[in-house]
Amino acid sequence: MGPAVPSEYAGCTTIAPEAQTGSPPLYLGAMFPLTGPGAEAYGRANANAAELAVREVNRLAGGVPATGGRRPLGLIVCDDVKDAAERARYLARRVPAVIGFGSTDEVLELMRDVFLPEGILVVSALNEGPVLAQMPAGNPRRFFRIAPNATLNAQAIAKAIETMLAPEARRREELRAGDRVRVAVVRSAGATGVAYAADVLRSLDRAPELNAAEIALGEPGATRAMALAKLVAIQPHVIVMLADDPFRALVAPLEHQLGEAENNRPLYIGGTPWEGEDFQAFITEKPERRARFFAISWPTASRALRSFVERYNESFHESVTPVTASPAPYDSVYLLAYAAAVAGADRAGLDGADLSQAIKKLGPGAPELAVGPTTVIEGLMKVGRGARIDLQGVLSRFDFDDATGDSPFDVVVLCTTYDDKTKRVDAADLAIAPGPVTCPDGVDTTGGSR
Repeated sequence: MGPAVPSEYAGCTTIAPEAQTGSPPLYLGAMFPLTGPGAEAYGRANANAAELAVREVNRLAGGVPATGGRRPLGLIVCDDVKDAAERARYLARRVPAVIGFGSTDEVLELMRDVFLPEGILVVSALNEGPVLAQMPAGNPRRFFRIAPNATLNAQAIAKAIETMLAPEARRREELRAGDRVRVAVVRSAGATGVAYAADVLRSLDRAPELNAAEIALGEPGATRAMALAKLVAIQPHVIVMLADDPFRALVAPLEHQLGEAENNRPLYIGGTPWEGEDFQAFITEKPERRARFFAISWPTASRALRSFVERYNESFHESVTPVTASPAPYDSVYLLAYAAAVAGADRAGLDGADLSQAIKKLGPGAPELAVGPTTVIEGLMKVGRGARIDLQGVLSRFDFDDATGDSPFDVVVLCTTYDDKTKRVDAADLAIAPGPVTCPDGVDTTGGSR
């Protein structure tokens, strides 16, 4: 890819192909948090992942097949922290599709006010809010989601608690047969947080041996102090953390308030993996704490994900892991590149409807082909000639439900691991199933100190 240069609109940057001979570039849009705390936490990494896919398509395949040659890809990346609607309109005048975004609420607003009226295809790489499966998406559908629907995660969380964590809490606390395991579901403010928690609680309520309560974390200040006080009063055996930055926001102050002893402390399960220097330092200080921290995630041990991580670190000189990697924007760009090849990348007026119709031709019923550098030449040539493939992403199967825009996901529980030699805190996949909570690396978390 060529250098990133500021576009003519503030807050957006155009990443042009290195060579622009032959057909003009096909530009795609992306919107991520690129300023403020969200940029460091996940925004820049997601923008980088999208750029990595564009680089691979251009450098290896020369772009997307077009009549008489290839059409290189370009990327216009906009910061969606502020003026998101204006920047979305800027993209809508220049690209047929946009990936992102910073929040579920942002997707709802931009789909309604900008993208759907302008015929732009939207691919949600990050947003898990259940409400996105219900919003109007046009005909043909112009919204697809690479990220998992939080409803799927909610069901997985409830199953993990019922079959794994509740029995573990019962054993640790030596509860009697008639005692119920107390579960606290901590959520963030806003529609997404409320809906996510409601799905988890609805699933937990089906288990009579559990007693679940909802706690709103809200904004810093009095609301968080109230949430902390409620947790201390309830003394839950299991805490479900669905809020943003859960360790710093609530877990650290709660653990501090509980004192030094490790006994009578809750098990935690997060809606996202546990990350951050604070959490790593907390586990390193007392490695036995790892036995109490779990999370819901897509599988992190796949060859495709580990290969993506290696290429990402090589390209951007970073050190992400399979647990902290962000492959969804990478998948999103590849999906759009293949869709453009199916639709005809050089057709006049290529738009969101064209790409939507093409995506339907990349699903089940044909030979599977994985995204990535080892297959991109062969794959784009095939679809450019009219052959059918079942495209498979690093993260997504691209098997989209026409009613919701969602694709199925595999879900696992991540247990926290610690290497005493390297002092490295990491995670390992666990299947959601009854039985001892034992990490695949041989660390038996049921033997941890309480």
